[in-house]
Amino acid sequence: MIHVVDKAGRIIAQLTEGSDTAWYEAQGYSVVTGAEELSEISQWRYEEGELKPISEAERLARAKAEKLAELKQSVNTFVERKPDGAVRYDTALKLNLVNAAISGLAGGSGIPEKVQVVQQWIAAVQQAYFERKGAIEQAASLGELEQVDVSYNWFEARYGAHGSEHPDPDVYTAELLRTGS
Repeated sequence: MIHVVDKAGRIIAQLTEGSDTAWYEAQGYSVVTGAEELSEISQWRYEEGELKPISEAERLARAKAEKLAELKQSVNTFVERKPDGAVRYDTALKLNLVNAAISGLAGGSGIPEKVQVVQQWIAAVQQAYFERKGAIEQAASLGELEQVDVSYNWFEARYGAHGSEHPDPDVYTAELLRTGS
């Protein structure tokens, strides 16, 4: 067996003897030949030339980092896209929200109602993000961490157009530009 190892000692690939390792070596990875086959390469690493198991604490820390990255990706995708792939809130709409709020304040009429509704929705989604993030950080075991749902579907069920907690107001730029919005 051949193990491909990154600079931190993590095994990133397990290859059979005779495999071409040139690409990995060109990328700066170490190649360890004559190694034993491992069923779960993520559970092991090379340290000082020896194969050692990864501690439970290190496994939990790695899993938390992966879960946080998944959370960030899910919430960003949720805010940007609806389930059908249509745009939910893109950069242009975000700028139009800011402009509508500034125009309302400058004109003395205050922040338009539709802008306030969207601001409240954004605050609710942000709060959910920070609650999920806190649950990830507080997880004391891999089992607890697995219970923290950070999927796009979790956000959609609560904050999408038919959400159970704070439904998406589904505001469009044209609505913001109407007088009295």
